Amino acid sequence: MKSVKKIILFLFLGLILLLGFGVFSIFYFYGHPQTIKPAIEKVLSRTTGTLVTINRLSWSVRPIRIIASGITLKPVKKSDIYRVDISSLAIDISFDGPFGKKTMIVENLQVRDFSVRLSEGWIAPGILGDKGGSSFLSGVVRRLTDLFIFSDIRFRELQIINGDLVVFMGDSSVSLEMIQCSLNKDHLIEVSCKALVNSENDGMSLLIPRIHLATDNALSILKPEIRGVLTIEEASFRGKKLDIGDIYVAAGLDYDFNKSRLSFEI
Repeated sequence: MKSVKKIILFLFLGLILLLGFGVFSIFYFYGHPQTIKPAIEKVLSRTTGTLVTINRLSWSVRPIRIIASGITLKPVKKSDIYRVDISSLAIDISFDGPFGKKTMIVENLQVRDFSVRLSEGWIAPGILGDKGGSSFLSGVVRRLTDLFIFSDIRFRELQIINGDLVVFMGDSSVSLEMIQCSLNKDHLIEVSCKALVNSENDGMSLLIPRIHLATDNALSILKPEIRGVLTIEEASFRGKKLDIGDIYVAAGLDYDFNKSRLSFEI
């Protein structure tokens, strides 16, 4: 009988120690996010199909806020030539709805100073466990929703400040600079930037100092599609035998990410 009591006592003490260790671990990792940063990088790399590294990481629970800096996405294989750098990212998150059908609400997402470099032969990274017929973006989101058990993602505030994108294709290049993006009060996206297209062999260049895109549909991450009006102002074209200045274009735009289909209506 005494032996049984001792066993129960030891089990009880072991349970108390285990619970205490668990509570200590939670508080320790909460106060030292850099400690589990490699594990987070591994999860993000697997989710996106890229090699993800983060320089600094911090968070809070009430409210849920994550701050990261020095984020880099690179190809896992050398044949996929691309690189994404994000100087800083801050995101505030809340959840709405019952368990299993929760909606993740991005109260505020702010991205500062990002750059994207794509070279000829670039292909979108694969999503582990994803099947054909869907875009890279929707594949990432689907993996995230499966991982964190929420059914949808909604944005309330979004701000992207000072980004640039460069695509190299042989002797030609396309550059988008000073990219700014935000959600207006109706939760519609507004994007502005300037662009430069160069082709050395053809002796051609196209400069567009002002590009503006205003969408007319709310942002849906699970079914990503952009519809709106694209406006080009004060553009100039320079070729070997033709120079055109002060070009103005306004066109309806429709881009379906899942089908990779882009259409214009002038």
